[in-house]
Amino acid sequence: MRNAIPVLLLTILLLPACCHAEKSGVLVIVDGLGSSYIFPGRAPTYIDGSPIEGVHPDIVDQASARYELWVPTPETESGNAVIATGYSGASEDTLSFYDATIFDALRKEGYLCLAIMETGDTAAMIAEQDAIIDDQGNSALTPEIDFSTNGVALPAGIEGLLRENPLTPLPSGTDHGYAYQRYDDWPLDKAAKLVQYMNASCPGQRYLLTVNVAGTDMAAHAEGYDSYCRAVSGLDAGLLSLAGACRSAGVV
Repeated sequence: MRNAIPVLLLTILLLPACCHAEKSGVLVIVDGLGSSYIFPGRAPTYIDGSPIEGVHPDIVDQASARYELWVPTPETESGNAVIATGYSGASEDTLSFYDATIFDALRKEGYLCLAIMETGDTAAMIAEQDAIIDDQGNSALTPEIDFSTNGVALPAGIEGLLRENPLTPLPSGTDHGYAYQRYDDWPLDKAAKLVQYMNASCPGQRYLLTVNVAGTDMAAHAEGYDSYCRAVSGLDAGLLSLAGACRSAGVV
């Protein structure tokens, strides 16, 4: 039996200009962004049933569609597998099945599959991408940024853009709130720049860009509700910037 989880492990934000069949797309996955904290009409509660004040990012009001996705277990890896396959019982291993993912289907249509991932960057997920930059350290304080490809000839400039300005480890004693904010800003800023670059330099190349943002989840696990709320509120600037880049480029 599937587990009933009170909040979403992952929320997909469908930005105002994001996903139509013949266009490029950007998929943003925010770890730990519980639907009950941000959806109108829902309210998170304490264990005794009393309500907890939620957070309402401005980007939610600008979304063209809102969906809730329930996954079997509250884990990043299985959540990403469900998103990538459309199968509610998917696990990390499911990604390696033949033609099992959206990446497999889009690649057959000439799409380039690119990813900027902070968590969920399992071996199976990395193998699904034509090019990916990820944090192998899975840490907002001590990230270990790595770039890899899967033997695909990339359009000129993409590798350089993905590699530039990697996250570097922070000094001991750095404010954790700043660390989580920097961690969330990094993939969103890089995604916006990639969308702009593809529009200007590779207008004929369709692509799916998968972006995994993890500072929100890390803040909740490490420091609790107040830190979580600050991290959720801090997503707005980066998401709004990425949404604007998508609109300008005609990306769905």
